[in-house]
Amino acid sequence: METCTSSPPIIDCGVRTVGEPRLIPIHAAAVFYIYPGEILQVTRFYYLEETGFYDRLLARKGRGLEEELERLKGGMTRVLSEERIVVNGAEAHPIVSNVDIALMGSKRPVFTFHIYVPFQAKSGRNVYENLYEETTTNYPYEAYWTVPPCGRIISIEASGETGVSQDGRIAWIKAAPGIKVEGYESIVFENNC
Repeated sequence: METCTSSPPIIDCGVRTVGEPRLIPIHAAAVFYIYPGEILQVTRFYYLEETGFYDRLLARKGRGLEEELERLKGGMTRVLSEERIVVNGAEAHPIVSNVDIALMGSKRPVFTFHIYVPFQAKSGRNVYENLYEETTTNYPYEAYWTVPPCGRIISIEASGETGVSQDGRIAWIKAAPGIKVEGYESIVFENNC
């Protein structure tokens, strides 16, 4: 099982010294909330970590935790800069606004990222596209897209299992380990707000 790598999005764990975290990704989940002019992405990465680094870090709090949160924020910012996000034909630039670390038990850290994607909304049909490097999934993940009552998701295109709810308010992508990810996602949605 690989460490410190994942399917999109990826967190670059960086170079660490002996005894520091050895992250093994086990799951990821994201929710994208589409608002007129902005998409809020909340993504969680679930890991196993053999050394107990995050257990100790969270118990101590303080400067070390702040530094680690900044390191993770920088890693996600770098990953997002390697992707190309286009909404309605214009480049969109995601902003990592917040990072949090929690534990789902000993040696099981969870990283949560809040990411904003501002864009120029249009009345009616809007298209979100994300282009990134092709890869193969190392662990399962799912992503959900949701629109307000005044919107509707028309279609979703991505690697893995995809679908749209009957009322058009929710779309999803689900991928199991070993799935080839083509490096392209598209969400077409209506904005009638």
